[in-house]
Amino acid sequence: MKVDVSSSSPILRMEVSTNDFGQLFALMAADEQVEVLRAMVDHMKPHAVQWDYIAIELEGPRNVSLRGTLHDIFTIK
Repeated sequence: MKVDVSSSSPILRMEVSTNDFGQLFALMAADEQVEVLRAMVDHMKPHAVQWDYIAIELEGPRNVSLRGTLHDIFTIK
């Protein structure tokens, strides 16, 4: 994600909401989306146990639909 900010004063903090990131991701070309997924997996390598916490979070009732959608997307047919 390239950000170009011109400012005469220091920028101490920039924020992107999960929704903003999702919208940006949706607008990317397929190859860029794959590269984002690759970068996420690569950056998670030092924190491999976090995948367990993500899986536990996905098991919650609030995430049933998301879990099903991800399953359908990533299940090889």
